[in-house]
Amino acid sequence: MSFRLWTIFYVFALVAAAMATFGPGGIVVAGVVLGFWAWAFYAPKRFTFTNVLLAMAVVGVLIAVLLPSVQSAREAARRSQCMNNLKQIALALLNYESAKGGFPPAYAADANGKPMHSWRVLILPYLEELPLYQRYNFNEPWDGPNNSKLATHFPEVYRCPSHADDSASNRFETQYFAVIGPETGWPGSVGRNIRQFRDGTSKTIMVIEATGLGVHWMEPRDPTLEEAVALLTTKPRSGHLHVHDGFLATTYYETSFRNVAFCDGHVVWLGQLKDAELAKALLTATGGERVRNEDWLQDYVEPRATTIVKWGKVWGLSVFIVLALLPAACVRRRSGKTAEEVNTDQFTGGA
Repeated sequence: MSFRLWTIFYVFALVAAAMATFGPGGIVVAGVVLGFWAWAFYAPKRFTFTNVLLAMAVVGVLIAVLLPSVQSAREAARRSQCMNNLKQIALALLNYESAKGGFPPAYAADANGKPMHSWRVLILPYLEELPLYQRYNFNEPWDGPNNSKLATHFPEVYRCPSHADDSASNRFETQYFAVIGPETGWPGSVGRNIRQFRDGTSKTIMVIEATGLGVHWMEPRDPTLEEAVALLTTKPRSGHLHVHDGFLATTYYETSFRNVAFCDGHVVWLGQLKDAELAKALLTATGGERVRNEDWLQDYVEPRATTIVKWGKVWGLSVFIVLALLPAACVRRRSGKTAEEVNTDQFTGGA
């Protein structure tokens, strides 16, 4: 009976440690470990203590090699998805311009000039969100009685997976913004047509990625030119852009990295710029600046990384490893017994 109680306690402890370390997927990891030890215990002729240690060493090496690769692949996939979202938004803007004869305004205003509806709502039909667009009421503000009911219908194209906040208060915030100003591609309540981009559509940023601005996806609020210049030339004030969130440590860059979409539809992975005037030139559509690719492609601030160890994960993994290896002592004892003693142990339930 004592052996059975010990086994139950061990199973619960291993599952708890696995879930604390690996999350819900820890149940699968614990199941694999338990299955391995069950096999080792009930096949004593095929498993010696040396075999067990060798098998555990191979599994440990595989985990050590594959885990960093998996974590890097996850962030690369998130960044790629973020870039793809911007490409879809840029294509929707171009389709809107082709159909309407001009890009959408940054916001639709009421009779007093107060912003009522965001450009993100206006382009919904071009993002395969026509049913949501048809349910939206343009006769009331974005947060009016009817439109408030649509607030939770968040088009995933407006969410950057690299730094989207899933907390209750922030889960419907967007990370993609226009840049409002008389000289930008978004003058305000009036949209530009493509011929009015005198600086060139391939040299004018239309939409930028940003975090920590606290803007609901339907809210008609976007950064001004001055605010956008600050975003492109300074490190993030709140939140982080595309951090490398590893299993045991998180790496934060003290400089910003973001995706930006240009007016011609192409998307660029942009590092933090050194020159505010260059950032302004890229954000304006009628400023008259001449920008060469070699200027802004080389005008990055050298990134410096800060790594923060996740000590909770480290201790959780340490406890899990100890628990996972604990039955090896029993296997060692059993490996030295005769076949008759092993059969007797299995019949009586002894260790």
